[in-house]
Amino acid sequence: MAKTSQLIGAVPGRTEANTPLNGGFVVRPVAPSATGARDLISAHLALMSSQTPAESVHAIDLTQLEAADVRFFGLYSGDQLIGIGAYKLLSRDQAELKSMHIAHAARGAGGGRALVSGLINAARDDGVSRLFLETGTGEGFAPARRLYAAAGFVECAPFGDYRPDPLSIFMTRLL
Repeated sequence: MAKTSQLIGAVPGRTEANTPLNGGFVVRPVAPSATGARDLISAHLALMSSQTPAESVHAIDLTQLEAADVRFFGLYSGDQLIGIGAYKLLSRDQAELKSMHIAHAARGAGGGRALVSGLINAARDDGVSRLFLETGTGEGFAPARRLYAAAGFVECAPFGDYRPDPLSIFMTRLL
C-alpha cells in the first residue's frame, strides 16, 4: 500500500485509507484542491444552500477543508473520483464528519455506504474513538439520515459549537 504522501493529490502527513471497500470503491486521502475535488465541493455547497436557509447551513468551504484539523478524502470507483468526505478533529479522540457528497450520476450504487465506512476506518486509525455529525431534518436529507443510522449513528444533543436548530439533527457513534 502506498504511503499517503505518495498518493496523487494526497496531503502529506494525513491518515491513509486506501483499502478496497464493498463494490470495489476505494477511499483515500486527497487534497481538497485536487482535480475533481473542487467540483464536488462546489456541488455539495450548492446543494446544501438549495435545501437549507443560510443560517442553518453548516457545510464548510475549500479553505476550511484545507485546515490542519481536517482530514479530507476522495471516494474512487476505479480511477474516477465520485465522492468526497472529511472529518474535522474536535479533540484528540473526537471528530465530526463533514462535507460528504457523492456525484449525482454515481448515487445509488453503494458509494455512500463505502464513503462512510472509509471515513470511520480512517478516523479510527487516526485515534478517534467517537464521531459526531450534523445533518438536516428536511425530506432531502432523509437518505443521509438512513445511511448514518445504518452505519450505527444515533441521535444526540448538539455538540461542539452547535446550538439546537429545528433544521438540524445531531448524531454520534462510538468507534
